[in-house]
Amino acid sequence: MYIEAITMYHTQTEVAEMAQPPEKRKKVTLTLPAGLVADVQALVAEGRAASQSAFVADALAERVRQIQQTRLREEFLRAAADPLFLHDVEETERAFLSADWEATGMIPG
Repeated sequence: MYIEAITMYHTQTEVAEMAQPPEKRKKVTLTLPAGLVADVQALVAEGRAASQSAFVADALAERVRQIQQTRLREEFLRAAADPLFLHDVEETERAFLSADWEATGMIPG
């Protein structure tokens, strides 16, 4: 659930960044395998990306998202194994038990 929300946020951020004027972009030089460049050029020619730059930006954004999701999963796993964190979660659940019970009574149906 958390991961999908983060992915959605990054997608919206990337869309906003792509809409920025050229002066807000950073030009970089990359050295890539010739075959990969040819594949990207062919995909752009097929209309599968607006440009080589757009294709590379999308690919890099996807890779960054994957790494961030992996990092988040690792953090969740560490938290799930941390006895102090789990104790804090239990204390918080106990503290909100009466509020949760009261809110349950407000649900129609």
